[in-house]
Amino acid sequence: MNENFRRSESEHARGVLSVTEENRHYVISIRWVDGTESTMYVPMTEFDVVNPQTHHRIRKLTGKEAVQILKDHTAELHREEFSWEKFLPEQK
Repeated sequence: MNENFRRSESEHARGVLSVTEENRHYVISIRWVDGTESTMYVPMTEFDVVNPQTHHRIRKLTGKEAVQILKDHTAELHREEFSWEKFLPEQK
């Protein structure tokens, strides 16, 4: 495969670009649908998802669940559209 094509293909990739581990957190590089990039830091352990208006806990989410949510949904969203509570998996 031509290197210019691969570079061009990766420049247009959307969603989660990479996941690394640092200080007990997943470091997730994301390119959103509009091409903007950001980095999210998610604890590898459980963390609380809270309602931003009421500040009440909705449920706990594991780091692996969070990474999967980001992989499944960020390619089709703008950064401002993303919120954890929209994509919570069914409670076990």
